[in-house]
Amino acid sequence: MCRFIAYLGKKPVIFNQILDKPENSLINQSRQARESKHVLNADGFGIGWYDHAIDDEPGLFKSVQPAWNDQNLCHMTSKIRATCFAAHVRASTIGNVNILNCHPFAHQQFLFVHNGRISGFKQIKRQVLDSLNDETFDLINGQTDSEHFFALLMDSLFQNNKTFTVDNLAEAMHLAIHKINSMQQRLNNQALSILNTVLTDGKQMIATRYISDRNKDPLSLHYTLGDHVDMKDGRA
Repeated sequence: MCRFIAYLGKKPVIFNQILDKPENSLINQSRQARESKHVLNADGFGIGWYDHAIDDEPGLFKSVQPAWNDQNLCHMTSKIRATCFAAHVRASTIGNVNILNCHPFAHQQFLFVHNGRISGFKQIKRQVLDSLNDETFDLINGQTDSEHFFALLMDSLFQNNKTFTVDNLAEAMHLAIHKINSMQQRLNNQALSILNTVLTDGKQMIATRYISDRNKDPLSLHYTLGDHVDMKDGRA
């Protein structure tokens, strides 16, 4: 499993105020996650962020280095601020350790991160690919279940909408999850989907904490709402 963090607010924040300085920051979780079966998340990391003064598409920075050991990340997070960003540290379950398999994944204005897994993914991978149109099919460059799910999500979103409200994002997410569950059930009723995700366009954001078996506990997902950010002593 992996860990991620996302921020959306009116006030831009410097990345390291959230990614590095708090006691339980994402960089600290990359070497000692407290609420994950995988304590070490050392199989790469990535950050996506928005600067709407330039354009609406997110910037991306990814590396296969452990997050705590990348000097570029250290310098960058102290010099960039944004009103919206998402960051991810990876513990690989499906797919090799390479740049193509690192999160976040992006398409046009959308940015996506995932923690969890789609059980039996190899058995339904062809069905997922066959369900995509040409544009979303070409989004996939890596091997992960996460990127394939993102393509399925974008396929659902762009087929049904020309403008995008937060309700549109939620509807597309529900549809993509339903499609995955249906594919799994045709193969094995015991197949499990664990989908903790964030999807954003830099102006609005949705998050999911989902597990397909209601008798099992989902992965942890914490959030906070407010009109300011104060990360002193690791608290928001």
